[in-house]
Amino acid sequence: DGSDQLQLTRDSEPDYLPSWSPDGKTILFTAWRKEAGETQRAPHVYAMAADGSDQRRLIKQSLNTSDGATWSSDGKLIVYSRKGEKGADIYVSNSDGSDERRVTNDQDQNIYNGSATLSPDGMSIAFYSDNERSAALEVIGVDGKNRRTVVAEGHNWYPRWSPDGTRIAFVSNRGGSTSIWIQEVIGGESFPLAARERRYRRPM
Repeated sequence: DGSDQLQLTRDSEPDYLPSWSPDGKTILFTAWRKEAGETQRAPHVYAMAADGSDQRRLIKQSLNTSDGATWSSDGKLIVYSRKGEKGADIYVSNSDGSDERRVTNDQDQNIYNGSATLSPDGMSIAFYSDNERSAALEVIGVDGKNRRTVVAEGHNWYPRWSPDGTRIAFVSNRGGSTSIWIQEVIGGESFPLAARERRYRRPM
């Protein structure tokens, strides 16, 4: 109801894109903090307890992008995007930041893969793949196999799975307006939920 607000971070650099762990005990966030020995600030994945304590960097290498990390439904994995010199790829790691694995390999082709999110069963990752001409929605296995395009038309971003894993909500810029759409993961057509003159971003 808006009461009992608690400020969790107080760093002079930006902290943003919080993401609750499924058990409610931990919060992931993106932070532009400089650790000891660093001379430049850059976005990194951090974690903290739900009360703001135990703030720590999870991934040593910077994301180099403003994307954030999200959890698997069982809290064992996190997924995120990292930008290289030309584009960005999707990575997955254990929830403590260990055993990082690269899932896509497109950045040298000037393709930006972003806004990755794990399916409810933890087996697949949905993300947008932007080649500057268009941005498709794609799904790939956590092992980097069985990649396929779910929505190819236009510019599409910020996919979010339905609880049963059968549909994806996403933002699409079709016909000059930015609206929220729904797409069945296997077959079916896309249809808009909110198609107006207003702008819509990032379904949760």
